[in-house]
Amino acid sequence: MSSSILALAVSVMVQDNSVPLAEALPEDLVFYGEVRNATRLREMYEQSSWGSFLATPTGQEVMGLYRQGLLDAASELGPEDDFDWAEFTEFVDKWAELLDMVAGPAVVGLQMAEGKSDGTLAVLADAGERIEEFHEFVRKWSAPEEDSEVVEKHDVEAGVEVTILESQDEPALQEFRFGASDSVFLSTVRMGDESPELFLDLAESLQESRDDAFAFRQDVEEQYQEDDEIRLFVDVPRVFREIAKEIKENEGTDLGGILAKEELGPLYVRGWWEEGLTRCLAQGLWSNKGMIARFGRAILAENPDTLSRLIPEDPQTHLSLCVGLTELFDALKDLAADQGESESFVEEIGGARIREDIFGSLDGQLTMYAGSVPEAEAFPLLTGSESSNVAFLVGVKDAAKVRELLEQLLRTTGFHAARRREEFQGFEVSSLLVFGLNLSFAVLEDALVISLSPTMLRDMMRRAGDSTLPSLGKSKKYRAACAAVKPGYSSIAYTTMRTSVEPVITMFAEVSGVADEVVERYLESIDKHFTHPWIWALGAEEDGYWFEFAETP
Repeated sequence: MSSSILALAVSVMVQDNSVPLAEALPEDLVFYGEVRNATRLREMYEQSSWGSFLATPTGQEVMGLYRQGLLDAASELGPEDDFDWAEFTEFVDKWAELLDMVAGPAVVGLQMAEGKSDGTLAVLADAGERIEEFHEFVRKWSAPEEDSEVVEKHDVEAGVEVTILESQDEPALQEFRFGASDSVFLSTVRMGDESPELFLDLAESLQESRDDAFAFRQDVEEQYQEDDEIRLFVDVPRVFREIAKEIKENEGTDLGGILAKEELGPLYVRGWWEEGLTRCLAQGLWSNKGMIARFGRAILAENPDTLSRLIPEDPQTHLSLCVGLTELFDALKDLAADQGESESFVEEIGGARIREDIFGSLDGQLTMYAGSVPEAEAFPLLTGSESSNVAFLVGVKDAAKVRELLEQLLRTTGFHAARRREEFQGFEVSSLLVFGLNLSFAVLEDALVISLSPTMLRDMMRRAGDSTLPSLGKSKKYRAACAAVKPGYSSIAYTTMRTSVEPVITMFAEVSGVADEVVERYLESIDKHFTHPWIWALGAEEDGYWFEFAETP
């Protein structure tokens, strides 16, 4: 049977359930997670870059190298009694085997006791024809050992045969219940003395739809779309409120001030595949009613991203951030006034006014990129098959003022005497020896450029003087990546899989004695399977922040 026919069969089978799993959970959840269809999710994963790579022998070798590297690092850091990584990896493998049995949807929800941090975690998963195997797997895996303080009991609730494991010595984990209803495995974990009793409620809800189901909450449902494969929801204000109440009762510390202003909002996450490419979007967290929202909008100012025109078109990694500097300064000043700390608030540094002189001469753009350099200019901490270094760019509104401020800073710190100067592309380049590293910088018309590599500094200055040179800002790959995420981003990061994993692979290979030619084979395979660059974007909206990850088209 082909994978598409299998997915269709599972979808039809799941639709035969009397009540969709999302409708079996009560509406007052503080956390909710949903996999819409596990079979379809696995099928899409197998077609993804990660799935295709891990399906190869080389992919398995790389994962084996990672696992061994973590085990070696754990044994070096401390005694295994503190944390047994071998046992943890075995635990992960068991979970992977269990999750592979899920055929249709799966949901998880957390219900908290009113006024308490105690809660009950509920998990429902449609295992289809493998439900008996799934149930038996959990039963064997969770069976208490002879010398444990866990008591096993059995009961029947709403026609479901229930296994109950009660802990006698772990107050944080009171009770674990599980059973099977038709093709659905359901379980609850009660954490704390006052955790809600939920299992019977779920068993009954699987037989008859409830009016107060979480799935019917309009405030949540409107945040998601039909093509979502994964959905997550966290009621941040409720979680914070319950924890704050308990902290106040037990320790006397009052955290209610932030809650009184209703500054926090819920968090929503959705994940999906689009033409074989991975997408993930998170949004929310503040409610646009207080200081958190004000700081958020200041820190996450919309990024014009003009500095990418000064960067070579194929950097190893690129990160750009934009901050509303004067807005951030004003928010900090008002916060100090609210706290009665106006007198201690710093408004000047070395005779320069922070808001007017320093922040007023900058546009808020902060950019960093890593690139290939001659071996003599390689930064020691950047390992890999290529010699690499980093450069930084700061957006400038008033170049003359920035030059004046830098000159004042150099004289105040005593570095002006050690500075070397030269001219390049009509601009003055300054060089300093700082902690044994050669730091070079120059002030262009709209940017302060800094690097530990003279080659990278000159590359940026050439592009400032000649707009016809190829650059990241004009790259089709980069523009396509920016178009793949939501507009209005503040921070944007752009990289390749090889750049992300090469330092770790190289480090683990050295520890394990893996030959250089084997490492190069690993990296060539990664280049073959991960042909799309990755992009991360972060931005602010009226009701919170959003974060998006995507493989680019």
